[in-house]
Amino acid sequence: MQIGFVHKKCGDFEYLVSPLFERKGVKHCFTTRLGGVSEEEHLSSMNLGTSRGDREENVIKNVNIVCRALSFTEENLCRTNQVHENKVAVLSEPVEVSMGCDALVTDKTGIPLLSTSADCVPVLLYDKKNKVCASIHSGWKGTVKKICREAVLAMGENYGSEPSDIIAAIGPSIGKCCFQVKKDVVDAFSGSFRELSFISEEGDGIHYKADLWEAVKLTLIDAGLKEENISLAGECTVCNNHMYFSSRAQKGKFGSLAAIIEL
Repeated sequence: MQIGFVHKKCGDFEYLVSPLFERKGVKHCFTTRLGGVSEEEHLSSMNLGTSRGDREENVIKNVNIVCRALSFTEENLCRTNQVHENKVAVLSEPVEVSMGCDALVTDKTGIPLLSTSADCVPVLLYDKKNKVCASIHSGWKGTVKKICREAVLAMGENYGSEPSDIIAAIGPSIGKCCFQVKKDVVDAFSGSFRELSFISEEGDGIHYKADLWEAVKLTLIDAGLKEENISLAGECTVCNNHMYFSSRAQKGKFGSLAAIIEL
């Protein structure tokens, strides 16, 4: 697995790209909370969430900043309407909001796919052979339900993608350093994963630390991806709350980051 993304800036707007994706010429980004126009402290300043209490005109301006900086086709932008499940929407044409799903897949050019997060794991997929892409929101519940595997399956069933041709980028999210959980979460993972090497005991008999990055990586490998075709930002949104929105660090009052990809 390749670790470390590149930070770039366009004016005050700062974003990340995966070197693995850049080498393939894939138009994509993972946003930070920097360089937007949102004014409230918990939303400052690049909030891209439509349900965070921000003014609609601010979100629209922020989307415009991102799309203009990276030449995304703003009028065709498609969003997930996330429900922490494993449903994948396969798009043949632009849909402003795809209801009740946590992943978007398409083989059409000019349709940017956007998923939001603020500690949950954002994942982008790209089939370099068949030219198919996906944007995924993988919270811990979605990770348990293996949303990334469902997206890989959707790419194969609808467009003939072979997992060995797919590259993946795992963006900034809560790291194992900060994702403390209790037995109920451990039990949920144990019902879905064969082994739990990504979960460790804290030593008090109550708390555990879970590594969602590793869980997502294992899911992708189990779905058939090659480990060398997976890249990881390796940046914790909680530890770096000055750079990223974080539900935990901001105690439930936060803005939304975005992971965007376009063919």
